[in-house]
Amino acid sequence: MLVQVIYRSKAAYSLGHMSNLDILREALARNKREGITGFLTRDQSHFLQILEGDAEPIDNLISAIGRDERASQMEVMQRGDCSERVFGDWSMGYFEISPREGSRIKDLALEECLPLLQKLASYEQAQIQMYHT
Repeated sequence: MLVQVIYRSKAAYSLGHMSNLDILREALARNKREGITGFLTRDQSHFLQILEGDAEPIDNLISAIGRDERASQMEVMQRGDCSERVFGDWSMGYFEISPREGSRIKDLALEECLPLLQKLASYEQAQIQMYHT
């Protein structure tokens, strides 16, 4: 069964810290191996992520993220079945929201999360296209 989870958590380290790169490296390897797709963003203080995949690997990953010392105060905002992946082309996309844009992840309502992640993914995809042309 395909499930989708959206969660947010408080970042333990500052924006631009090397731990962000470590999280991405680990996610890319694990997600590809486990058939998980998704997108991660962070602002000055919080992470927001969507994960998609089979229920067991997603639940195991959410449990591991909840124990990870690089973030705290994890809040699963939504977990449910889905018929198709929104981020099917991304083993893990990532976007940092600049400090000048403010810290707003902590204040987002659930209905704002998916549109924000989709918008940021389109920016990221445009940047990747620029590097490949």
